[in-house]
Amino acid sequence: MPEVERQHFNITLAVLSLAALSYALLQTMVAPALPEIQHQLGTSATSVTWVVTVGTPRSPASRRRS
Repeated sequence: MPEVERQHFNITLAVLSLAALSYALLQTMVAPALPEIQHQLGTSATSVTWVVTVGTPRSPASRRRS
């Protein structure tokens, strides 16, 4: 049976790049909207930061520490 090479570095790089771009766009859209979210919810500036915290995915390393 022939050995199949399964190293697809370009596909992996493309997927990781797309994920990083998606995350950056998400943060770019949420950060300017925080004052409006604060106003709509009637909260303080410190209380509305949970939006960014909840929207931030945790890395596997941070999951192991908790």
